[in-house]
Formats: sequence, C-alpha cells, structure tokens
Amino acid sequence: MTFRAKQLKLQDADAWNEFYQEYLDPLYGFVYRLVCHKRTVADDLFQEVWLHVIQNIDTYDSEKGELSAWLFGIARRRVALYWRRTSGKSVDDDNLLRADRADAALLPIEAMEQIERAEVVNSALLVMPENQRRILRQKYIDGMSVAEIAKRSSTTQKAAESLLFRARAKLRSLLGPTFVDALPSHLPNESRRPK
Repeated sequence: MTFRAKQLKLQDADAWNEFYQEYLDPLYGFVYRLVCHKRTVADDLFQEVWLHVIQNIDTYDSEKGELSAWLFGIARRRVALYWRRTSGKSVDDDNLLRADRADAALLPIEAMEQIERAEVVNSALLVMPENQRRILRQKYIDGMSVAEIAKRSSTTQKAAESLLFRARAKLRSLLGPTFVDALPSHLPNESRRPK
C-alpha cells in the first residue's frame, strides 16, 4: 500500500487535501464529459463520488489497482447509476455500487461508448509525463488558450505550443491509429488535418 493510501485511511487532513487538489480537475472533467456536459448533474455526481470515496477509503485495496483507478472506477459507476436512473430502469443502489464493473446492458449505448473511450484515454494519460498530462488537461478540459497556459507555466507561448504538440503526438501514439480515427472530430488529431 502506498504512503498516500495509508495517510488517507488514517484520515490525515493534509493527505486528503492534496489528493482532492490533484484529482479535482481530472475527475470533474471525466464526470462532466460522461454526463454529456450537464453541469448541474456533473456537480451532484462529483460530490457523490467524493463522499463515497471518503466514506469507503478503508475498502481500497492496493493489490487490486492504483488509487486513481479506484477513484475513477467509483466515478464511472456513479455515472452509470445516473444513466440507469434517467433511463427509467429499476436499480438497486447498494448492489450496483458494490459491483466491480457496471453492467453495460442497462446503459444507453452512446454513454457506454463514451465511458469506454474515457477509460482508454485516462489509462493512456496515466503513463504520460506529468507536464504533458497537465498541458492536455489545461487545453482540453480547462479550456485554456495556449497563451494562458504559457502565462500560468511562466514560459513562452512557443514553448507551450511545442509541449502541446509533443503531448498530442504522445497521446496519439499511445492510443493507436484505430482508436484515434474513432475519436470525435472536435478532439485533436493532426492526422485529420488537410495536407
């Protein structure tokens, strides 16, 4: 078990604050995208996820995976529960939340595909260098311009553009050509640009 997980299980306030700050933007962006940009729904689910995480940190088992994967798995299941509720299907909340994986049969196909794509992208992002993850998050989740990113990073706009280009290339190489071609057209893919 990692030092962080131990500190979280001991209810260390500083560890919780650091953990929350680290995953605030990525987790909110993940939930927000999976609920099709419905801000009030994302806000509610985001709070539910953190409440569940805090109440159930003792159930985290490092043998089964990374803490971040556990966190995003909880978020994914909360979103699945939301889609099931809005689809009018009857759902047993306790059984659903204890399940290791959400049952895809009850989700609308578009939402399930979006969840799967998000999981693949999140996995790829986890193996990327932190500076590349950060710039992709700032650009595509936080919606910052390259000039804003450069200013926040205390670097030149050209350096930020260069890092963003390398980060996109790295993400594309990790995702592979089949997955990149299947991405929605609003996501970056230099291979789609006219030559």
